[in-house]
Amino acid sequence: KFFNPNLCHICKATVAYYFIACDHCHMVIYCSQEHKQLHQLQHMQICIAVRELLNMDAGWETGRLSKEEWIQSRQELMRLIKEKLSRNLELQEMAMIIYAKSCRICHQQMNLLICTTCYSANYCIEHAELFQIVHSSNCYNQWLFLVLEVAFINNFSVLLKFNLLFDVYEPLINMHAFIQKHLKTGPYRYLSVTFFPYDYLYSDFASAPLTLYHGLRDTELFDSLEVEGSYYVIHIIGIKYCSGVRTPPWELFLHLLNHIRHLTIVMTELNFNTECFYIDTCNHCKERNRTISIEFYSMSYYSYVQSNVYKRPNVIIGFQIDFNDRFTWSETILELPKQNCPLFLT
Repeated sequence: KFFNPNLCHICKATVAYYFIACDHCHMVIYCSQEHKQLHQLQHMQICIAVRELLNMDAGWETGRLSKEEWIQSRQELMRLIKEKLSRNLELQEMAMIIYAKSCRICHQQMNLLICTTCYSANYCIEHAELFQIVHSSNCYNQWLFLVLEVAFINNFSVLLKFNLLFDVYEPLINMHAFIQKHLKTGPYRYLSVTFFPYDYLYSDFASAPLTLYHGLRDTELFDSLEVEGSYYVIHIIGIKYCSGVRTPPWELFLHLLNHIRHLTIVMTELNFNTECFYIDTCNHCKERNRTISIEFYSMSYYSYVQSNVYKRPNVIIGFQIDFNDRFTWSETILELPKQNCPLFLT
């Protein structure tokens, strides 16, 4: 689950009779004592470390910092916590530090107000007017991000159903045209108020397999791909998160390529939990014994290629990769040509 300092950490509620902050670090809030108790065991270790470090800096709540100084202070605090705990921080723990509640302008952390449109930004009374000017251009995007994240963690995406039949020769003009023709949106079809954010949800939900399909089709690589026993393996590199909620749309790829019977999607990242499972496919696929397996591995791509769980890919794709993000990319880049298959980067 994602972290937002202005929402209940457990249920992501934006409204409560009153919010209860963590007694020690004050960085996490809850809508009830029950939800506070649910998180206590998981939160305790980092909470104690944060409080001990912040107690050494008497002015941490009232200090005013520039944007650059604020970022540096977050990086230094994470370094000290990591040193104190003698382990790497988990993603949510890092988010708790990076996105700690602070004034958008001066970054002080006392007596803050919340933007009640996006619930993703804070400001102090002194900078209320300047905050409105600075924040207005980004408020909608932050609200949209919040809507989509809440939708995913509540499994709203399972309501998406794909029509069975596709005309592979009919060009798709854009994502909106695809959504209108090939997706059934269930009860949400009639909720015009939520149409725009859900349009984003559908686009993000279905764009990965469609991007790969059209890349292969437009480069005329289908005929050159070797498919052994109707098995097809896709390696996705550089992905930032793994979520079973976001994997069902790969059934689209199965529908569009009729010769494939068994599709395997492999994703690797150091912060993943190793997990392998099958997607529940449509009746049309089940009747023809067509399957999709998803494999997440907690390792670098280089380590995966050297491991005993390695499956030779038919194609490799990376979505919006930041090659400057990690030192391991040098090893990964050297491994990619050795796979002897098409590589797509968006």
